[in-house]
Amino acid sequence: MATIRYRLRTPTSYGLIVGLMVGLCGFALYALHRAGGFASGGRAAVVVAITAGVPVIALAATAAYRAWPGGHVTFTDDAVVVRRGRRPGRFAHADGVQVTAQQIDVQLTAALIPVATLDRGQLVTIGCGSRRVKFSTLLVAPDDRAALLADLGRAARGEPPVGRTPPPPPPPRTAHDALLDDELDRAD
Repeated sequence: MATIRYRLRTPTSYGLIVGLMVGLCGFALYALHRAGGFASGGRAAVVVAITAGVPVIALAATAAYRAWPGGHVTFTDDAVVVRRGRRPGRFAHADGVQVTAQQIDVQLTAALIPVATLDRGQLVTIGCGSRRVKFSTLLVAPDDRAALLADLGRAARGEPPVGRTPPPPPPPRTAHDALLDDELDRAD
């Protein structure tokens, strides 16, 4: 069997949102400093702790939506390897790979009225014993998401992965197709 690899890539929108959040928190700290708020005591310390802690907590809570450059999910003859960070997680088929996928939807509201529901992909958890790796399907190219989930299901059942299947060839042209083409040519 050939090695099958799916590339993981952090969406650009994630970086923009994190950059905006860090920038806003930095601006709040700068404004507090310019207003002389650091010298005012206990309340300023609480504001500084919250303002500095928000980006750190957000980065920790959204770790499944980030992948380092070169991240991938690889299916080999004997294991599933997930490299999302510095250290890859390797899960041997012999140890019993467990895979769960949870759909993540975010509901937007305005004045407590639901306005829209956004699809945020599926949160995939691959585990074996006490080791676990989580990542979002938003890290995978949209064309490869269904194939990745199908291959993860096959890995959990102990079956070999199939990979991306090419689209089926178009059906052969019929006499009706030729007649329709002629009619359309004459209409122009």
